[in-house]
Amino acid sequence: LAVLNQYSCMKKFIIVLLLATACKKDNETKPELLDINAFTKVENPTILLSLKPTAAYDYVELRMSSGQGPMGNEMYLIRASAGNKMELAGACLDLLDNLPLQEKGFAEDCTPLCYYHYLVAAKNRTVTVYNSLNSLKEYLGDIDSEGDAAITTIAYGFEFDYNNKAVAGVKKVTDGYEILCKKRMSSCMPIQYNQFWLHISKKGIITIKKEVIYSTLDACI
Repeated sequence: LAVLNQYSCMKKFIIVLLLATACKKDNETKPELLDINAFTKVENPTILLSLKPTAAYDYVELRMSSGQGPMGNEMYLIRASAGNKMELAGACLDLLDNLPLQEKGFAEDCTPLCYYHYLVAAKNRTVTVYNSLNSLKEYLGDIDSEGDAAITTIAYGFEFDYNNKAVAGVKKVTDGYEILCKKRMSSCMPIQYNQFWLHISKKGIITIKKEVIYSTLDACI
């Protein structure tokens, strides 16, 4: 039932997007790209494989949730995961799959449907939810891996296009990491995404090094 509800949520989401772009004009701009040669492509779901959090885990998930569904259960999608879920002990696996409804998270957005993200980590018989920026920061600790940098980027509302390194790139530097990503700046006439070159310090502080228009489209979400 949970899987069906999750599928139904995504199906509605895709239908809304198709309707939004059905009447678009053919004036999509060509992206103005930054130099990407020195960056490594960010992959999904392997962005979680290099996590170095403050607490060990057997399995971890990044979830995108749209809250309570019509049957009272939570509607969510697993955006990325790491570890072998099926190796968890029975009670731990049951708890992971039947968590209480999460009504908040980070990187919230309401275009076209409201959703938010949170992280779930399982270790032995314990499942812990990180559904705020503060709790996520405490869990990640110092940003000392590509996974830490990627999750921090997502937590602050930026996005990766995993098909294009120009908006899904990561590079280790002396004092942290640099990230190539994108963010929606306008949702209607035009839909506009900007490309960002970010610096993320070891303490998780994000600085914008450069920002350019990535794409525009005369349509509405």
